[in-house]
Amino acid sequence: MLFAFGFGSFSGVAFGYWGPELFARAYGVSSVDAKGTFALYFGTAGLLGMLSFGAIVDKYARGGLAGPFRL
Repeated sequence: MLFAFGFGSFSGVAFGYWGPELFARAYGVSSVDAKGTFALYFGTAGLLGMLSFGAIVDKYARGGLAGPFRL
């Protein structure tokens, strides 16, 4: 699990750095607008996902320590 989370983190960081520039070049918008929009949408989705997944894992953890791993 450690390596899987590590690779997931690396890919997320790489997409976070290069995603706005890719969108700016592909759609012809300024990089400032692309970065702002990217931060708004992916930041909101990341925050909501983190909070909801934390609540779900807490719910599964009440049934025992194996619950979050099964999830």
